[in-house]
Amino acid sequence: MTELIARRVRKLREGKGWSATELAAAMTAAGVKWDRSVVANLETGRRRSVTVDEMFALAYVLDVAPVNLIAPVDDEWADYPVIAGVETHGIKIRDWIRGVVGLPGQDKRRYYAEVSHVETEIRDRLVAEMIAHRFPGADVEDKVRRFEETGERYIPVISGSTAGALLFSMPRDDDEGDDRGQR
Repeated sequence: MTELIARRVRKLREGKGWSATELAAAMTAAGVKWDRSVVANLETGRRRSVTVDEMFALAYVLDVAPVNLIAPVDDEWADYPVIAGVETHGIKIRDWIRGVVGLPGQDKRRYYAEVSHVETEIRDRLVAEMIAHRFPGADVEDKVRRFEETGERYIPVISGSTAGALLFSMPRDDDEGDDRGQR
């Protein structure tokens, strides 16, 4: 995971036109004492870990959400290791971090029990709006049934203060093969 964070940090730092020294100065100003060598060691793989405090400071100074440092954004369909023995595609990692879906081997009831009530309401509202938009004119139960029959899944997209939902044709967890989703 640190390797992914390091790649993202380098890309985001370069995107801002910052040198390693400038990123280190921004981190220090954010309360995490870094110098140029810490940035260089992270980006070259000599540094093998990032603390939670550092990750939040990096996200802040690089103007991104923390999820955009720790979950892949370039190839969301590629598989990435989450922990030893657990690998899944980038979209599912992002959904896991956001509290949308658990990973294989997790107790789903416990996982969802720990998702905040507000997040659950937002997710449910987004799904309901997306289904209503997808099947106009049908009653709610019919809309849900028709949506489930399509085999499609939703991916919540929350950007800034705007919330919405995108439909993707995604294979169900029990589907076999490499049927990648299409918009």
